[in-house]
Amino acid sequence: MLKKWSKRFLTGLLAFVLVIGSMTITPKTAKAAIYADRGAYGVGEGKKIPDHIFAPFVDIVSYVSDKNYSSAGTLSLEKMYKDTGILYYNLGFIMTTATGGITDGVIDWSWGGYSTLSEKATDTWQIDGIKESIKYIRSKGGDVIVSIGGLNEGNFFQKTQDEDILYNSYMDVIQGYGLTRLDLDIEGGAQGKQINIANARALKRVQETTGIEIVLTLPVLPTGLTDLGLGTLEAYIENGVDVKMVNIMAMCYGNATILPGETYAGASVRAIDNTASQILSTYKNNGKSLSTSQAYEKVGVTVSIGEESASFPIWTTDYSKVVNDKAIKENIGMTSFWCLNRDCQQYGANKGITGMYEHTNVFKTFMGDNAYTIPPAGSDGDYELDGEVIKEWKKGTAYSQGDKVLYNGKIWQASWWTQGDTPGVATDNGSEPWKYLQDATGSEKPTEPETTPPESTNVKLEINGCQISTTKEGYRVIYSLEDSDSEVENFGLIYGLSVNDSDMVIGSTNNAVVNYQASDAGRMDNNYGSYPMGQSYAMTMTFIKNASFYNSNISVRAYAKLKNGNYVYGNVKKIKIYDIADYLYQNALMSNNAGHIYLYDNILKVVNGSYKKIDFDFKNIIIKY
Repeated sequence: MLKKWSKRFLTGLLAFVLVIGSMTITPKTAKAAIYADRGAYGVGEGKKIPDHIFAPFVDIVSYVSDKNYSSAGTLSLEKMYKDTGILYYNLGFIMTTATGGITDGVIDWSWGGYSTLSEKATDTWQIDGIKESIKYIRSKGGDVIVSIGGLNEGNFFQKTQDEDILYNSYMDVIQGYGLTRLDLDIEGGAQGKQINIANARALKRVQETTGIEIVLTLPVLPTGLTDLGLGTLEAYIENGVDVKMVNIMAMCYGNATILPGETYAGASVRAIDNTASQILSTYKNNGKSLSTSQAYEKVGVTVSIGEESASFPIWTTDYSKVVNDKAIKENIGMTSFWCLNRDCQQYGANKGITGMYEHTNVFKTFMGDNAYTIPPAGSDGDYELDGEVIKEWKKGTAYSQGDKVLYNGKIWQASWWTQGDTPGVATDNGSEPWKYLQDATGSEKPTEPETTPPESTNVKLEINGCQISTTKEGYRVIYSLEDSDSEVENFGLIYGLSVNDSDMVIGSTNNAVVNYQASDAGRMDNNYGSYPMGQSYAMTMTFIKNASFYNSNISVRAYAKLKNGNYVYGNVKKIKIYDIADYLYQNALMSNNAGHIYLYDNILKVVNGSYKKIDFDFKNIIIKY
């Protein structure tokens, strides 16, 4: 069975039509999805979230400059776990991309609304940092709850009321990140019954497909949900959404809402009680029976720690203790606060925060004294070298000259600033940013497996070039094989998306790598290779018609399986459809004007809306006398 590519714009790979010569093959496992496959964004599969949790909010798009707390510029959940033992986090926020629209039936979304923090981004430094954190915390048995929306009109349903597009967009996020619980942060103009009905219907379908748990995060007063908030809840209940809980933003109350002698914490306790009563009534009005204890279980509470602004009192640890005690007493669904960045002093100066993790340490007790325990130092297999702790290399982390990392049982040192470059693997231009220092003797990490010496063979393989076919609407790779001693059993091409060259092998465990076997239908009349006894072949893959695909980096490699069962490989070539189209267009190398226009209308302008149009130069196809 063919493997799936792991990026959203390649989730239709199994629906690709593989064209070899005049023969068309459609794999039996073809799938015409326009949203991501499960786990497509490379962070693994989510865990079942406990029914009663403390999960602080993390402003995951806020830049963190302290390298000890940073995962590629974002707050490191690895650091948070090692310092606090916390296993569950609310990550805010995914939003509609500020400059985006709707592409192939899916809303353009990104973290924080920034196009640079999108799965479509070409510079993936920070988004890789977010994903490294998610992968890490899942590896420890924890998980994340992704929050969509926020204050600045980032909710999907504020972009469109089309139920199909909303369904596709939620599926893209949920499936791509392998989520089991999703939070909708609905504030400001996103509140109200009418504006939420289409979204509720879409989410009902999403729940039927995935079983995802839905949390509604809503503003609150000490008297409970506002009329707009209550209308929002009604929209989801009335349209069949199974609401896991209503997470109230117990913060920023006006002075007029506070009773005489009441503290901010006391007002939040009152908000918990009144919200539980509203939940009970809303369900009853819709013919659904809840007990009082079940209503409290559907309440979550999020406070804003420290100083939110000069307009409101500083939220102290004493206030956190009051709310936490109430949460324990009523056995509510979740406690949280905004935000962990602030509690670990990575959010700028805040005079309301006097110690590291002071609010975290209060709320940790909500799940029991031993629910969150700080892991022992070195439990991740970090290596100590002459008193210096060497941490494992991470793709999303930026390293300065002289930094040391542990990778595959070896210690490496950065020769210059580097990010995303794998130790021991040369870059595209042949440079090696990492210098090998020594084996990590005694490290818990496995040493790099021994490699088998290259097969002694006369088989030669090479990639000769690439074309764009307007009739097949795809890209064609021309490659050559020389098998002078008849050693080859079969051969073909390996394709990979944003992978290391070492991943480009048959049997790769990287799910962004696939391979296709050649047939005689792809055999070409001419030999385009550099070997005199070579035979050239062509293989064409149809486009996925969107800007992300055209601008993605695709690795291609020829392979041959020998009759003795071993494999030999040619060099890895990297191609980008946009670059090929740009070269052909600028040099007027298409065979006719229609092909020239096709490049502009269907590829170049799609990727770059300001791409300059030029006329076709007919002199390139005219025979002169």
